[in-house]
Amino acid sequence: MSAYLVDPEHIHVLLWAAGRPIAPPNPTLRWLYDNPTRVNQLEPDGSNRDELGQMLLDENADSLNHLYDNTSAAGDYRYQRPQHTEWSIAELLNALDAYTYQACERPEWNRSQAKAFCDALRDRFISEIPGYHQGPWTITPRSIPASVKRQLRANPNIH
Repeated sequence: MSAYLVDPEHIHVLLWAAGRPIAPPNPTLRWLYDNPTRVNQLEPDGSNRDELGQMLLDENADSLNHLYDNTSAAGDYRYQRPQHTEWSIAELLNALDAYTYQACERPEWNRSQAKAFCDALRDRFISEIPGYHQGPWTITPRSIPASVKRQLRANPNIH
C-alpha cells in the first residue's frame, strides 16, 4: 500500500474527537513527548486546534518525504468542524490507525509529538468502549467474566 498525505477532513475528525468531553479523571487530552518532559494538550476551548492539526499534517508530510526522498510541504492547516460527527469509537480507532500508518516512516516518529498525541487519543478511545470501565482492574481466580455473569443471571441453574 502506498503512503499519502491524509485529507484535512481526516485531521478535523481526529481533533474533533480529541476535544469531545469525557468523564474525569482525564477530561483534557494531554500527552508527553520527546524526552519525555515536554507536555502539550488540546486546550479545553479548542483554541490550539490549528496548531495541532498543522503538527499532524507536517508529521505526515515529513513521513512521506522520508519514505520517497522528497521535500514537499504539507500546506497550511485550519481547523473546521468535520462534516460528520457521528463517528463510532471503532471508526475513530480505524481513522487513527490510518493516520499513524501514513505518518510513521521517519526514525524520529517514536519520539514525535504526533505519535504521543495519537497514543493519548487511542487511550481515550479505548476508555470509551462500552463496558470498558465495568471490567475488573485485576483478575484473580475468583474473577468472573461479564459474559459468564450474564449466563448465570439468565440461567441460575447453571453452576
